[in-house]
Amino acid sequence: MMTNRRTFITRTLTTFTTRPCNTLVLLLLTITVTLTTLLSPISASASPLVITAATETAFTKMLGAADKQTADKLRNAHAELLTLQKQIDEWETRGTKLHYSNEEAIVLLRKDIKLIDAAKIAKLQAQVNQTKEKYKTLFAHYASLNQQLKVARLAKSKELTAYVNAQLDLTRIAVQLARQDIRSKEALLTAAKDSANKLIARIRATLEEVDPIYIQIKAEKSAASAATKLLTSEARYLGQVIKKGDTASTLHSFSLLTTYSKQISAKKTSIYNLELKITAIIARARIQVPPTS
Repeated sequence: MMTNRRTFITRTLTTFTTRPCNTLVLLLLTITVTLTTLLSPISASASPLVITAATETAFTKMLGAADKQTADKLRNAHAELLTLQKQIDEWETRGTKLHYSNEEAIVLLRKDIKLIDAAKIAKLQAQVNQTKEKYKTLFAHYASLNQQLKVARLAKSKELTAYVNAQLDLTRIAVQLARQDIRSKEALLTAAKDSANKLIARIRATLEEVDPIYIQIKAEKSAASAATKLLTSEARYLGQVIKKGDTASTLHSFSLLTTYSKQISAKKTSIYNLELKITAIIARARIQVPPTS
């Protein structure tokens, strides 16, 4: 059983030493497993299993050989690092959750924006089409009368010309009213489209305010990634100096790990706060969408 534990821990440490960590979660898991295992014998509630990993043995010897003040510094440094790791984990979880919530809200909002006054516009468009269809026979009759008038004039028939002119006069009034009716309905349709387009433009302009924030988030993620690489490298070094029994270097390594962890935590916090700004922008855009849309 002791051999199995040693093999598992050795493989875990080797994997993270030889292969770059692609995610902060895996990195934190590595450090947490390593350090918690190292310090587990110190805790009163620690497992009664015998320490088998070489790094555990080395760290135990280091604590045993160190004076009380140094040992306390090691324990405090470890505790602070674990606290920071927990904070990073929490901010990462909160930030990721909020990010996906924002993305979902934006997708839904863009869909709803396209539907603004869509039903109203469709109804007005239908009215225009129906009105044009309704007057189609009248317009055809009017065109026919005009053609008949041309024929009557070519035939030089005064009676036929007078008759057709009389019919045209009567029909002309109806045609004018029909055209006015169509223009009126088309004007309503145009006004509705213009109103909807202006509102859509305003909402989209509001939503575009997230773009510079996305750039800021990208920059913060890049900075966090850079700090994470430093953390990964230092975590490997920590294991080396512990095995060498170098107390001073171990404390210094703990200090660097703490510094890098604080940087990462600050960036994760910043990313979460930037996502909150995006949430607020989405809310301002959403409130502009008519409830009935």
